[in-house]
Amino acid sequence: MACKVKVNRHGYLAFRLYWDGNESWEGTAWKETPKNRMKAEARAVLISEHMENGTFDYLKWFPEGNRAEQFKPRASQPVESKPVTVKNYYDAWIEKKKPPFVRRSLEGDYRQAFNKNIVPFMGDLELNRVTVETLEDSIAPRRRTQTDVKDSSKHHRWCITPDVS
Repeated sequence: MACKVKVNRHGYLAFRLYWDGNESWEGTAWKETPKNRMKAEARAVLISEHMENGTFDYLKWFPEGNRAEQFKPRASQPVESKPVTVKNYYDAWIEKKKPPFVRRSLEGDYRQAFNKNIVPFMGDLELNRVTVETLEDSIAPRRRTQTDVKDSSKHHRWCITPDVS
């Protein structure tokens, strides 16, 4: 890691920088004179010390430098994001579950199971709001319905079966 003073092809002093795998050539508006050379060498020593200490800040020393854009913080632009629903996620996911990646029948099974068991109960729910409780709550009504059907069929069988006593 170092900073050296060089003279460019136009006769002006320039800093040649080597630090953290980076290289740069930064020009000055100083013509090569003994006084300017001494001033540039003094800065080069300071820059080299910062490089050695790991405190070199390119933008502090060269705010308009050749690589300033590379070191400027990027302004984060607000990204307008629409909440992803369970159905939106499924639509993207099912696109990856098609032949040749899965059997055609498996794709059909996925579609049928999702459209029967998930869309009616939580398709419009935001994906980041799905919890274990949400899943259990969506399963509970179906469990009751299936139990009621089983119980009612047992009841009907009991009613129809003649009493043989």
